Amino acid sequence: METTLKRNYSIDVLRVFAAFCVVIIHSWFKYQQETLPFTRFAVPCFFLISGYFLYTNDVEKRKQKLTKAIKEITWITIWSSLLYLIVNDSYINLNDISGTLSWIKNNAIFYKLPTGGHLWYLQAYLGTLILLYFAHKKNFSIKIIILIALLLTAKLVLCEFNQYFFKVNTQINYIGLLIGFLFVGLPFVLIGMMIKKYEQKILQFKFVNFRNMAICATIFSISTLLELSITHIRTDVYISNIPQTIFIFLTFLLYKMENDNILSKIGREDSLYIYIFHPLIIHTIPNPHVPDKIMLISPIFYFLVTLFVIRIFKFLHRKLTKTN
Repeated sequence: METTLKRNYSIDVLRVFAAFCVVIIHSWFKYQQETLPFTRFAVPCFFLISGYFLYTNDVEKRKQKLTKAIKEITWITIWSSLLYLIVNDSYINLNDISGTLSWIKNNAIFYKLPTGGHLWYLQAYLGTLILLYFAHKKNFSIKIIILIALLLTAKLVLCEFNQYFFKVNTQINYIGLLIGFLFVGLPFVLIGMMIKKYEQKILQFKFVNFRNMAICATIFSISTLLELSITHIRTDVYISNIPQTIFIFLTFLLYKMENDNILSKIGREDSLYIYIFHPLIIHTIPNPHVPDKIMLISPIFYFLVTLFVIRIFKFLHRKLTKTN
C-alpha cells in the first residue's frame, strides 16, 4: 500500500530552471552557442519529471493519471498548434488564401506543422502517454531498464553519431516525429517512472546524497561543453546530457524543499506555458540593447516578460470566468 508523502517542492523549482534553459536555447546573446550544450538537458528533464509524477504502484491510479494527462495534453496541443498556425506568417498569409491552402496541402505534413517546431515536445509527450496508457498494466522491471538503454542508444546513433557517419536527414516528417516520441519522450518518461518506483532503494545507497549528485551534475554539465569543443557539432542532445539530466533531477530530488514558495508555484503552474509562449514573446518584442559582456540578460528579460503575460492572461481568464 502506498503512503502519501509530502510534496517535494524542489522538483517544481527544477521546472522553473528547465523552463529558463529552454528560453536560453531560443534567445540570442553573446556566447549563446557556447552555452547550448549545457541547456540541452531541459526538455529531457521535463519528460523525466512527468514520468516521476505519473508513476504509482496502483495500476488503476496509474491509468487514471494517464487518462487525465492525455486529456489535458491533447487540448493543450490543439490550441497551441492552432495559435502558432495563425500567428506564424510562414504558415498563413491572409493576403494569399489560395497560396496558403496550396502550401498546407503540399507541405503541412507532421514535422512541417507548428508542432514540428518547439511544440514537438507536446506531440512526443502525448504519444508517450498514449503508449503507456495501453501498457499501464505492464510490470516495471529490469526489462524497462533494458528498453530505456536501447532507445537512448538508438537516439545517439540516429542523431549524434549520424552526423559523423550516416548523414541521414533526421529533421523531417516521420523521422523527426519518431525521434522525438520514441527516442526522447518515451525513454526519459520511463526513467522518471523507474526513479519513482525504486526511489527508496536508490536513496539507500551511501553515494546517493545531495552533495555527490550535485558534483556529478556539474561534471556532466562541463562535459557537454567539452563535447562541443571537441566535435564542433551542435545537436539537440549530447551524450553527456543523458547522465546530466538524471543527476540534476536527483540533486533537486534530494534537496527536499518542503515549503511552497514563489519559484515552486511558478514551476508547478506556469512552466509548461512558459515553454509554449516564449517563442511568441521572443519574436514579438525586440531584443534588449545591453552590453555584450552582460550574459543571459536577454533570456532573463524574455523569461520575465513571458511570465508576466501568462499571469495577466490567467488573471483575466479568472475574472471572465467569475463574471460568466
